[in-house]
Amino acid sequence: MKKMSCMLLMIFAIMLGCMSCSDGTNVKNGAAGLDPSVAPEYTAVWPENNMTAHIPEPQSGTVHYVRDYSEDGRYEIVLKDISRDESAAYVGELKAEGYTELAAEGNAASVGTMLKKDNVFLSVAYSGTGLSLLITVDKAA
Repeated sequence: MKKMSCMLLMIFAIMLGCMSCSDGTNVKNGAAGLDPSVAPEYTAVWPENNMTAHIPEPQSGTVHYVRDYSEDGRYEIVLKDISRDESAAYVGELKAEGYTELAAEGNAASVGTMLKKDNVFLSVAYSGTGLSLLITVDKAA
């Protein structure tokens, strides 16, 4: 099951990387284009910037860390202490705000969802008590 969960998350990351390259730019440092040298910034505060302005702050969980890939049109927020039901409720809130589900898959261990609204792609991955949000802004759209 864990292998399947990891594969699912990798597939979503690859999909996200492919979608965000529609402007013809090269994917650097891996399939999803996430630079592995970008260190996490540990914080408990929801970041406010032009990337997070595209999504509402979740009402559950605590920010664990962020990674700023905004130079490449991406920004990652990782939450901790959030339940599966709270994660699902957040995805529901995103859909209510106009995000369309592109793909979703889940099992007993994890859930992954790809959402899109205008030129913003959002990869939402839940496992255990953690929720990862990867915001990608497609500059070509």
